[in-house]
Amino acid sequence: MRREFNMIAVWSSDRLGRSLKHLVEVLEIIRETGTGLYIHTQSVDTTTPAGRAMFGMLGIFSEFEREMIVARVNAGLARARDAIERDGHFISKAGKKHKRFGRPNADPKKLEKARQELANGTGVLKTAKLVGLGTGTVQRLKEADEPPQRLNRAGSGARHPRSGEPPPTTATRPAASPTTACWCR
Repeated sequence: MRREFNMIAVWSSDRLGRSLKHLVEVLEIIRETGTGLYIHTQSVDTTTPAGRAMFGMLGIFSEFEREMIVARVNAGLARARDAIERDGHFISKAGKKHKRFGRPNADPKKLEKARQELANGTGVLKTAKLVGLGTGTVQRLKEADEPPQRLNRAGSGARHPRSGEPPPTTATRPAASPTTACWCR
């Protein structure tokens, strides 16, 4: 059996939507169902005209606050980029010196241990778990340590995917294209 609600209670208006447009859409959907909305932190009840007006103003201020936060973050990133270009590093609020953005590199000791495990034949997942690295990092190590394979070149050891035959030699290549390796006969 379907239950009907008279009122939906939320903690804050910023939990309802990301922009004023989205908040208005949510309020319209709620109103169409005949349900009211109560916002606890602002004590707004949208079943009254004053509550609907206050809801609209809160939406405007919430969107403004969000845009101000984005602007401050972008200004901080620009300041840090300028410091890196000028001084070669920037100092965070915690007092740490950083030479670049992003996550720090993996510990070189862990990388070397992972290389040893991979050389011993341990799989990627097990190596990552043993050493304490991510599987993507271990996979990149494995691919970097393997010699690059040359495909579709005569004499490179490449084999046909299904038959396992080596590529055709110059004598069996079609006369029209002497530089192309052809797997079909």
